[in-house]
Amino acid sequence: MNKIINRLTNGLGRNESTVKKFGISSAPRALIYMAFMSSGLFSVDGLAQDTSLQLEEVVVTARKREESLQEVPDAITVFSAATLEKLGIESVPEFMQLVPNMTFQEQPFRSGSARVSMRGVGNDPDYGWPPVTFIIDGVPVDSMDSLNMSSLADVERIEVLRGPQSALYGAGAITGAVNIVTKKPDDDREFKVKTRVANGDDKKVEVMTSGSIVPDELYYRLSTSYRDSDGLIDSASNGIDLDFEEQEMLAARLIYMPNDDMEIDFRASMYNEFNGATFQEKLPFGSDDATDIFNSSTEPRRRVPGTDDRESRRYSLRFTWDVGGGTLSSVTGYSELDQLLKVGICWDDPNDPAVDSDPLTPGAQAGCLYDFIGPSLGDAAGPGEIVDNHYEQINNFETITQDIRFTSSSDQSLRWIVGAQFMQRDSFLGFDAGIITAPDNEFVNLFPNWDFREDFWWGVYSQVSYDITDKLELAVAARYDENEHKNTRYSDRTRAAIVQSASPSGELVDTNEVNVNKFQPKVQLNYQWNDDLMTYFTWAEGYRAGFFINGSFTQPEETTNYEIGAKGTFFDGRILTNIAVFHIDYSNQQFIGYIFEEPFRVSTTIPETGIDGFELDASWKVNSMFTISSSLGYLDAKIDGSDHRPPLVSEWTANTQMDFRYPLQSGWEFQFNTSLRYQSDIYLSAGELPISRVPDKTYVDLRIGLENDHWSASLFSKNLLDERQAIGVLDNSIGGILRGQNKPRIYGITVSYTY
Repeated sequence: MNKIINRLTNGLGRNESTVKKFGISSAPRALIYMAFMSSGLFSVDGLAQDTSLQLEEVVVTARKREESLQEVPDAITVFSAATLEKLGIESVPEFMQLVPNMTFQEQPFRSGSARVSMRGVGNDPDYGWPPVTFIIDGVPVDSMDSLNMSSLADVERIEVLRGPQSALYGAGAITGAVNIVTKKPDDDREFKVKTRVANGDDKKVEVMTSGSIVPDELYYRLSTSYRDSDGLIDSASNGIDLDFEEQEMLAARLIYMPNDDMEIDFRASMYNEFNGATFQEKLPFGSDDATDIFNSSTEPRRRVPGTDDRESRRYSLRFTWDVGGGTLSSVTGYSELDQLLKVGICWDDPNDPAVDSDPLTPGAQAGCLYDFIGPSLGDAAGPGEIVDNHYEQINNFETITQDIRFTSSSDQSLRWIVGAQFMQRDSFLGFDAGIITAPDNEFVNLFPNWDFREDFWWGVYSQVSYDITDKLELAVAARYDENEHKNTRYSDRTRAAIVQSASPSGELVDTNEVNVNKFQPKVQLNYQWNDDLMTYFTWAEGYRAGFFINGSFTQPEETTNYEIGAKGTFFDGRILTNIAVFHIDYSNQQFIGYIFEEPFRVSTTIPETGIDGFELDASWKVNSMFTISSSLGYLDAKIDGSDHRPPLVSEWTANTQMDFRYPLQSGWEFQFNTSLRYQSDIYLSAGELPISRVPDKTYVDLRIGLENDHWSASLFSKNLLDERQAIGVLDNSIGGILRGQNKPRIYGITVSYTY
């Protein structure tokens, strides 16, 4: 086996220069070894065949019906409630980073800004639709801004579907879908309180209670949490906290079951955040690897901290009724998200700048956006002089969604789903950018940019699965979507006057309108060789809707996907392994370019990108105390005509999680959990600019604790090795390089009580 591993990691037997070319270090070699050892593709000497040590069967609803994970012909990563707990996963980025061929980066400019890439298909952090659809209990999340506005404290499981899911999930699932299922209440009364204390004066408490109001008929679940943190990144010039966080969540759920065939499920949640923002640092121009240098001289410097105030409200009503031959389902969702960002747009502290790029001009070294008007002098500014540059941004969304479908019974050779869906999303977003003048800190608005957008989607979809034989299944899914997009520009945030914009035909109009329709098919063929091995083939088209930016419309994206895969269960259920090999033809990749003059952001598309890759994931229950799970991903993604990778695409990604449990006396159990995550180098901007390259990175999380039936206590560390990484790099003309950075090492203790 070592020979096979060496051939894989050394470029199929090539010389050491090939190893360097592909960026394969000892870390991914070790992860590849563990992945193959646990994959079941090779025999393991002395492995006892004890059926009592089987891995627990995982049931998913990836195809909108309950099925065993190993019988679904899709590449799926599942995180159970137990996995989330033992790994200490509390946010969306933390589990997304454990998925092969996936990258999730929170951006330092504002809380709602994130970059996601799955299988080489990514997004702009501030505009457009996510490349992966997020669904919470059947309700789709309406924007990139909403992805990380959820608590994972009350989650039953998370299903990450890799590969296009547009046929069933719609225009946002061009490269995958994330299905989040929360815990349902039942007759058993439950109470839990959990506290956490970590460095950065980080304090968090969660409380949950659940049970029945009327036994066997009416159930409730209530959960709340509060977090307050000073953060881990301070301003080097004055010591103020920059990445502070204050979060509060309240969620309620009622389930009414008038009889055995009917269920009415109501959910309501509130999530508020008040966070620090714009904690990027300005680095001096230097060598191409300057953005990978982290020390005391490269810390951010700000006169005042930026703030991001976010409020989210979500409501949903789910109705299911088992009728003859199937189930009728209806899911209605309503959400509001209000966001207000207030930040300085001087990338150094005008009171105490670090880089004196122009000693003859006081304040020029602060690197402010409007330096061409005059230098920012900070607190030393005299009457009429500029104190600082200032920016305020609003991103508000109001969304209604509706999904209704009929699902046939599963215990028949012909199974089918037919449904219809619509979404109405109104959004008001824009910004004011200008200067603050002395002596009264008056704001002079130099550039207002405001838009009101209306997106209306409707679609019909269906999937038919037929058992051609007792081993061969054919599944055909299709969806037809109509997308209507409208955009109206305004002179200011009060919407006092309309600013006309050019339509696609070149005519100046008050409201720009674009209508797009798309047919999205998917065909799958899978063969169940025996009870333990299934292989499948998939052909599918993916689609992501277009969007308006500064009055101009960015065209939709499309993909054509081919995938073959296998799912196996070995050694009496102690080893599960899945492998997928795929090719993607990617058209009209949406890309936002940043310029340092009005309108600051411009939309472009990358015409064609070719992507080839594979993914391997496996779990092995070594014995009653030790379980290991591993995954490995490889991507060869090239933009046609340039031979460059798209931004945020790693050639190699690998993960390994190990869980060790040892029983002690008096009902206690010792627990040890560790997670190792590796990504090869990535580029943070288009064109593979050397200054935007992030080299290979390896991250380690660790958790050690004790647990019994009611109490749990653990010590933990995230990013144990304090691995630092640049995010959101811009190579620009502000007198330096603008760079964000990930969080440094986090460590603390959690204690929980349950009954």
